[in-house]
Amino acid sequence: MATGWRRGDAPGELAPIELAEATPGPGRVAIAVEAVALDDVSATPRGRVPGTAAVGTVTAVGPAADEWLGARVLVPALEGCGECERCRRGGVAVCAAGSHRGVTGPGALATAITAGARWLVRLDGGLALPGPAAAGLGAELAWAYALYARASLGPRDPVVILGAGARARAAAAIATAKGATAVVATDDAATAARLGVRQCPIHTAAIEEALAAAGADPRPRKVLVTDGRHLEAALRVANPRATVVVAAAPTGPMLAPLEVALAGEVTMAGVAGCHPDLLPELAALAVRGDLALADLVDVVPLAELSAALAARADRPTATGLVVELPR
Repeated sequence: MATGWRRGDAPGELAPIELAEATPGPGRVAIAVEAVALDDVSATPRGRVPGTAAVGTVTAVGPAADEWLGARVLVPALEGCGECERCRRGGVAVCAAGSHRGVTGPGALATAITAGARWLVRLDGGLALPGPAAAGLGAELAWAYALYARASLGPRDPVVILGAGARARAAAAIATAKGATAVVATDDAATAARLGVRQCPIHTAAIEEALAAAGADPRPRKVLVTDGRHLEAALRVANPRATVVVAAAPTGPMLAPLEVALAGEVTMAGVAGCHPDLLPELAALAVRGDLALADLVDVVPLAELSAALAARADRPTATGLVVELPR
């Protein structure tokens, strides 16, 4: 039997439960979990096991997955069927038969889990990333990388990032690592205190001033929105024919002045999650030292997880959260 931890009513309430260790079917593997990344646990239904991504070692394999036995892997948040038209077109996040770990599917906060081999990322060889913080690549950092990729952001491109927390910080770090000129617009003091790039309040004039100070056009052509509540501000500051990419996470009502976007021929794109095939690129940034995982992710032992979750519910935080399970 494996042990999992089920979410209770309070943010830090987790109860241990016994889970049967499933025998992996065709194309699937069993994984001994080393560490688990948790995003906003409010997205996990009460009574369910949270945990959006994990790192661990493959301990058993089903048919057509023999090559994964013994591998240390990153288990991503999204798992699609891989066969439908949406998956074939890169839409794993909107696969009708797919699941989001810890939200619509079983979470990763357990001593053993199963996963589809198709979506795993090997963390060995050129992508060796020792330590539990590697699990953070599959959570908020993955969301941030998906926003970056969807915007087709290039080196020296100015980009405005609207939002707060770990996702906004990660988006800024990724954009900077890729050579872009990033400005973060945030009203969150905790985020502002941890940023290493230009920042300003979420106000059109302040954003334009920050871009001009960076030597860029004061009306950005690339805008990343990590919190949909700021979509209106993004559309109002965007240059005509700009690209605005917004995280389609349930953060609250989105008030979008579509007449402004349409009149400016602005392209809007939603991101519902990170395609697992993007994760090797993200891992490579960490391996090269272009992303400092230790700065972007907090790692806590299991014994301190409940307290960490409760503390995060009371005050904003600008880091991702990973829990290291006992060996």
